[in-house]
Amino acid sequence: MRVLMLTAHPGITGPLPKLAPLMVDEMRRLGCEVSTEPWSHREEHESLLVKVTSRARDLWRVRRHLRRRPVDVMLVTTTHNWPALLRDIPLFALTRGCCSARILHYHGSMVDELVGPGRRLLKVCSRWLVRRSDAVLVLSREERDQWRKFSPGVRFEVVVNPFVPAGTASHRLPRASGEPPALLFVGRIIPEKGIFDLLEAVQAVSRHHRCVLRVAGQGSHEEALGERVVALGLGGCVELTGYVSGETLARLYESSDVFVLPTYFGEGFPTVITEAMSYGLPVVTTPIRGALDLLSEGENVLFVPPHRPAELTRALLRLLNERGDRCKDKDVVVALPAAAVFESLNRVALSGIEIDQFHAATSGFIKRVNRSGAFQARFIDIGHHQQSGLARSVQGVIDGAETHRSGARKNRHRAPGDDPHLVGVVAGLEMVFRVECANDARNRFRERGAEIGFAAVG
Repeated sequence: MRVLMLTAHPGITGPLPKLAPLMVDEMRRLGCEVSTEPWSHREEHESLLVKVTSRARDLWRVRRHLRRRPVDVMLVTTTHNWPALLRDIPLFALTRGCCSARILHYHGSMVDELVGPGRRLLKVCSRWLVRRSDAVLVLSREERDQWRKFSPGVRFEVVVNPFVPAGTASHRLPRASGEPPALLFVGRIIPEKGIFDLLEAVQAVSRHHRCVLRVAGQGSHEEALGERVVALGLGGCVELTGYVSGETLARLYESSDVFVLPTYFGEGFPTVITEAMSYGLPVVTTPIRGALDLLSEGENVLFVPPHRPAELTRALLRLLNERGDRCKDKDVVVALPAAAVFESLNRVALSGIEIDQFHAATSGFIKRVNRSGAFQARFIDIGHHQQSGLARSVQGVIDGAETHRSGARKNRHRAPGDDPHLVGVVAGLEMVFRVECANDARNRFRERGAEIGFAAVG
């Protein structure tokens, strides 16, 4: 099967450049012929002229690709906002009939504004686009339900982003004696990510507990953030690192104690949460969209309401105080047997419950420890090979949707596997957990009969 995947330019910031290679590699491993074309901005601060000319060249290149090398499926990884609509609508208008199926994969959306009053132009443009898609993939049940309410005749399915933990994930750097615990925020510097609420919470926390806040990211409000840090008198305990990636970002995860993302942005499931969990960090975030689907309060997350710095303060103090209690007892190290993880996964799968609800999008998790009453952050690579909810969802798309090259749309139920155009996409989009470190961990477990697991202690 031939797939053309339109995705973010590899040189931009954000999660999409990390996710695309995982999906492409897996589809190729399964025998699909996959080609890619960039479909996004190339720089963070493009002028209007550059935006218009660059998107026009991208569209011309995609049409030329489809003419010279016809494909069965065009998979568009994008988001739902005005800049994305202004490039995706011309794309769908000019590629009608060029391939057998076109799928939108939304990484976040403004769908909450579509189900409310007003925003007439946004509603018209959004409805036009999704009605010309064979399927729309979103990252949370909340988004799916809102989209179905907005446009009942379109197929919307919930999927989960692929994730491969770094080989050094869960390795924690030793902390110097007397060094304060570190809170970590990774994300775009915009109010909707909750960063200004976090500053207020850190100011309150600092009255009771020494700590340092590390802020990694860039965005339109970087200057305002710096001014707010000074105004709150937090210059001595807030570190603004700017945008970081690769080994520098890994070192931040390894040397931090708590990950905080009090977001109310229109995202699906932030990749940074998955990354933080893979490094064994306790997570404090808001109960919205994918986080509410995949995480469980008191087990692998502490939820705080959006726009509530006081609640955020209480959650951070709770974790920091428990960390202090834990450090007094150096023997509190808990590991979960690998066999128990596999047994639990099988039990969940057999019960018919969504397997993705259990493993929470990654094999990292937080577990309450009765001995100290503290949260132990842990990373266990379980070598997940079960069929995920993503595969079941996309399989439903295969079973129920077909687009003819004439552009006429037909929807009918068929037996699984009848449509050859989308079969490879099912497996290609499935959760990617086959990594070398997982194989090594399983081999060591089989050979030694040992438990594998890591605890974030001190």
